[in-house]
Amino acid sequence: KVFAVAFTMVVVAISCIELDALVKLSEELLEITSSTKGQEAREGLLGRIFAYGALVRCGRLEVKTAASSDKGAELARDLTQSILMLANKKCFMCEPAVAIILDLVDRMPRKVLLTRILKAPILKEWLQKDPRSGHPDALLLALKLFEKLPLETRN
Repeated sequence: KVFAVAFTMVVVAISCIELDALVKLSEELLEITSSTKGQEAREGLLGRIFAYGALVRCGRLEVKTAASSDKGAELARDLTQSILMLANKKCFMCEPAVAIILDLVDRMPRKVLLTRILKAPILKEWLQKDPRSGHPDALLLALKLFEKLPLETRN
């Protein structure tokens, strides 16, 4: 958690560093390879999810989306994809991943949700899971996203 707080402070304080560069940096520094095992792998996964959470919660993505909607919207979709990739690696990552995605969705305009975030391939997979399969995080995500959809698209 200390990493997430420190990373958030850096992201807020040094606004000249592009968000996509910070995403790439956190992925490179906290890379999980096939040789990464045990506690080291767990720490790498948690570090990345904390980094993604910091990037979502620092407020810069909303500013970027407002200033240049395409670039910010693409980054929101890519972050969603990366977060869910982590969740697919280990089951203990699902709950924090869903919390971060829901926070991201709350911060983005509805248009970004409809045109970009919902287009993320892994998100589509998650939303198409059978609710009886015992995946409560996917069900929670689907229910919360459903609330955000315009009434005419809720079929």
